[in-house]
Amino acid sequence: MAAPITSQAPSFALPARYMLTGMVGLVLFAVDLVWQVKLLAQGQTFSPHVIALTHLLTLAVLLSFVMGAVYQLLTVAFLIPLKAEKAGRLNFWLYLCGVIGLWYSMSSWWPLGLTIFGTVVMVCLYLYAGLIIWSLSDTGVSGAMRGFVLSAHIYLILAVTAAWLLVLSFTVPSLAVWQTDLLATHIVLAAGGFFSFLIIGFSYKLLPMFTLAHGYTTSHQKYTQALLHLALWSLLTAVWLHGATWVTVGGLLALAGFGVQVWDVRDIFKKRMRKKVDLPIRGVATAFILACVGMSAIAVIPWTGAGLVAWQDLITFYLLGVVALVLMSYAYKIVPFLIWTERYGKHVGKLKIPLMADLLNLQHSRWVYSLFGSGLLIYLVSFARLWPLGVWAGAGLLSIGVLIFVCQMFYVLDLRKLPKELRAGKPSGQEQ
Repeated sequence: MAAPITSQAPSFALPARYMLTGMVGLVLFAVDLVWQVKLLAQGQTFSPHVIALTHLLTLAVLLSFVMGAVYQLLTVAFLIPLKAEKAGRLNFWLYLCGVIGLWYSMSSWWPLGLTIFGTVVMVCLYLYAGLIIWSLSDTGVSGAMRGFVLSAHIYLILAVTAAWLLVLSFTVPSLAVWQTDLLATHIVLAAGGFFSFLIIGFSYKLLPMFTLAHGYTTSHQKYTQALLHLALWSLLTAVWLHGATWVTVGGLLALAGFGVQVWDVRDIFKKRMRKKVDLPIRGVATAFILACVGMSAIAVIPWTGAGLVAWQDLITFYLLGVVALVLMSYAYKIVPFLIWTERYGKHVGKLKIPLMADLLNLQHSRWVYSLFGSGLLIYLVSFARLWPLGVWAGAGLLSIGVLIFVCQMFYVLDLRKLPKELRAGKPSGQEQ
């Protein structure tokens, strides 16, 4: 099912440029992941090249795609136009330059570059979050979805602030003592705050839409929101008070929150009108179940005596096995919709046009999920044991799965037509 075409939709180029950047970043991440396997197999996660690899994933891939998707979904989910769209378009180029410069500065560990380009990226993300929060102020849509999306962008501002203070700590001696705490705060706010709240919030709109679900319960959503807020602040308390008990409390609260979310997804599936659930939508449901596994690990790890490697493994698991899995799964739906709307939406009822389902056979996603999932599992187990051969094999399978996914997205985008469409700048699915 397609989302409704709205006259309030932003220009096609705005979400498309961010999503395309995310796809290109994903190719670079897949290649660099294999390139850095030797360092990863040795557990050198604080090597400049590995730090750059991590932020290639978070900034160039996950955040880029998320920003594009949010710009597109804002009008669909909240029935509002994007405020100051021109600022959003200009912000893309500044963000792109900032991410490239920051990646180079991290790879070469150039402190001045970290400060300069880190500040550029910070300003860009502040502007993005500010535009979304400003736009949401006009929506008549209330409830948990609005609460989750609004909270996500507030947490993004806090996460970026923590990251900027962390960067400054390398040149400001008075901040150096807080480096570990600032790093942990940044990770909790970014992964547990921004990404988690955002994917749950928009799932309240997207899952029923893509399964044609009606009559499902929404009364549990406020409990999910409250539990995850409490979990996040419990984990932040643990970071600054250095208390294992607070970590466990946060993990258990997060487990309860994601558990309620899984229960709600189950109800949506039960109340669906579509006979068959597409593989990508199953992928989203699987990611929420995996999130429960990750939250259980948070609660247990402090009492196992496991070292830093366990936490590093868990962060990788969450970023790839939950956040990336959800975004890749929704991309199978969002990207074809965006392209179909731009190229064929205005011809509905006038010309013979392809169906949205004709743009990509979703059964082909099976290869991506198989390679991505098996590769991630092998990588995580091997990294925990610092087994080089397994790290090589896992990273290789994961990268192949990612590259197949990107090829499928490029097929839908049709790179021969895309440059002209990006230059046109007309609203998606409408005449200029």
